Amino acid sequence: MNVWKTKKVKLRAKRTFLKLGTCSRTFFYILNLEFGNPKEDEERALDPLAGGILQQGYQCGMLWGASMALGTESFRRNGSADKSVANT
Repeated sequence: MNVWKTKKVKLRAKRTFLKLGTCSRTFFYILNLEFGNPKEDEERALDPLAGGILQQGYQCGMLWGASMALGTESFRRNGSADKSVANT
């Protein structure tokens, strides 16, 4: 891969994180952007998951954001909660 392209991608990811402010929201945003399924209200709702759920030290917000994005995409593709859970 081109070194300049790699640096550009890293810089874009850092800027996105600084703009959004939390790992959970950033990962949810990036994955939903790739899926073509932006969800601004849901992104903001993920902010309390940052820092291990309200800074309590539980699982990282990055994991929560990625998990929520996966669930959102699964629901979009399957159309029902039951099918979405079975497929993830």
